[in-house]
Amino acid sequence: SIYESRIPVSGFQESRNAKKNWEAYGWNKYDVFPRTAVSRMRAIGDNYVSSSKVDYTFYEVEKEGKRMIVNAALTNHMFSGSPAESFYYDKPLRVRTLRTLVKLGQMALAFVPKVPGFIKSSVNSFSESWYKEQAKFEAFLFAHFEAKDDAKMMEIIGNQINNPFYLFQGVVKP
Repeated sequence: SIYESRIPVSGFQESRNAKKNWEAYGWNKYDVFPRTAVSRMRAIGDNYVSSSKVDYTFYEVEKEGKRMIVNAALTNHMFSGSPAESFYYDKPLRVRTLRTLVKLGQMALAFVPKVPGFIKSSVNSFSESWYKEQAKFEAFLFAHFEAKDDAKMMEIIGNQINNPFYLFQGVVKP
């Protein structure tokens, strides 16, 4: 199971649960995300002028004149309740740029002397909450555009995922 492979080495109890319920473990983990997305969209749907499901946990929404694709299964970051923003139609590079800036900030913080480790760790955790899980899920969005044979969107989403596998496969231009 892909989901079992994501259990950290220290996740003994989770690993035991996976072993006990192997037949349904991956499906149960997979199924949580679409249900979470539907629930979140019901709860905050009034915040958008319009919304329509794109695929899996992704919705195309319009808010304040901006059309975008959001991932309703995840939030923007650890302190947000808003769905993760995956793509802006009017600014296609916005998500990639934001993620690059966050990663650069993380690198810069590593070189700042005399900042206690617990602060660096906290800032890194917050920073990763902006992009780490979102990038994993955007592989589903990438696959959606691949199925629609939309090379332009595949390139944009693939670049913002920043997954070396796509670069090595020649799917995305570096």
